[in-house]
Amino acid sequence: WPNIDADITAYVNACVGCAQTARDPPRGCIQPWTWPTVPWFRLHLDFAGPIRGQTFLIIIDAHSKWPEVIPVTQLTTKATVAILLHLFALFGYPREIVTDNGAQFTSQEFQSFVTVHNIKHKLTAPYHPATNGQAERFVQTFKNYFKASVAVTSQRSISPQQLDSFLFTYRTTPHATTGTTPAELMLGRQPWTAFDMLRPQTVHEHVLQSQEKMVKSKESPVFATHQEVWTRSYGSANSRWLPATVAESLGPKMYRVRLEDGSITRQHVDQLRSRLRVPEPLTSPTLRGPVSTSNASEDIWNGVWVDSETLDSSPVGICDSGS
Repeated sequence: WPNIDADITAYVNACVGCAQTARDPPRGCIQPWTWPTVPWFRLHLDFAGPIRGQTFLIIIDAHSKWPEVIPVTQLTTKATVAILLHLFALFGYPREIVTDNGAQFTSQEFQSFVTVHNIKHKLTAPYHPATNGQAERFVQTFKNYFKASVAVTSQRSISPQQLDSFLFTYRTTPHATTGTTPAELMLGRQPWTAFDMLRPQTVHEHVLQSQEKMVKSKESPVFATHQEVWTRSYGSANSRWLPATVAESLGPKMYRVRLEDGSITRQHVDQLRSRLRVPEPLTSPTLRGPVSTSNASEDIWNGVWVDSETLDSSPVGICDSGS
């Protein structure tokens, strides 16, 4: 049977019953949502539950990953709109909202709500939660956390205190996508947490230490009484600095100085500089070569160095008495 393998494959692929009960095909390439550059621009909404008999409305900000979790007792459009209006009063109106095809979001009432507030509403593909992946991932994290928490505490429901604790922890933990906490991106600051209490140094203390170092590095010079200085001149067109002498100290930053004309003025330390006098040049004699007093008999040189100004034009040799 030539091409038996190909014929078998074609027969199986054409089987209607096999096609109707086959597994889902591999998921296509993930197309990530465009990351908004500002908070509260695009919101992803979804419902989570029932979890221990409770249902929650999940709202995720696409920029900061900031979550809002609100327990709901009615899965109606009216209740959903009321929750959104409360959040919009806190953070403003978003530009886009992404939801699934639930009846709460596809109703005429919800469409009128987003139209009135100029919000673009995007619907995901039916039965494809991955399209709204940002909300879906948070829902899984939310469910797993409380499944473990309820299992440990044996509670039948999620208390408001547990929900607040979870939200605070999630909002102040760096997100894997952004590398920053949702709170910092959403609020523009990092809230104070229990971990901050364990730090040996607060931000305020760090600022104070930095300021102290800066002050020490910029310590002003100290001038003594009668010290010669240069003082800043604001009335002289020829010189910016004039010679002066410190008359007295008026404080750590203020001095009274005496100018060369005898006038006294008050100057800040920033207006003074140390002044050093140029030393007077030393007068050294002009030297010529030695005056030879060579002794012919002993071939011994006896001579002196003499000043050229006092040297006679007819030098007289200095000899011993026996020559």
